Amino acid sequence: MRKTIGFITTALVISVSLALAAQARQRPTAQAPAVVRITVTGCVEPSAQPAGDAIKIDTKYVLSDAKPGQNGQASRTGSTSGSSPSGTYRLNARDATLGPQVGHQVEIVAVVEEPGTPTPVGTSGSPESTAKAPKLRVERIKMVSATCPK
Repeated sequence: MRKTIGFITTALVISVSLALAAQARQRPTAQAPAVVRITVTGCVEPSAQPAGDAIKIDTKYVLSDAKPGQNGQASRTGSTSGSSPSGTYRLNARDATLGPQVGHQVEIVAVVEEPGTPTPVGTSGSPESTAKAPKLRVERIKMVSATCPK
């Protein structure tokens, strides 16, 4: 009788272990979000905070008159959904990185943090359009010209 109970107990333990192992293999693994890295050229400007509290711009600087990088096209790595070249981008970087570049035309390599709503070239500058602009985390910045073309 003890042998039978021992055999049944061992069989149950093995069955439960196999079932748990099968479930563990079937669980989907969390995928890391795709990184979208782009290269754009434009002018660094302080972001214009609107009067009142209706819209807050969460970055101190923007890239205006943005166009694809100097190579003539936006360089992208990763998924491209929701990230197209825009007239304006909100910039996320240290003040020490962006402050000295205000008024300069620069080429930026950045990761898209928030796709935002792209603003067409020519409508940049209004606080409403800037608040909805895509947000970039600046990885590299290179001055192209000491002045911005107007």
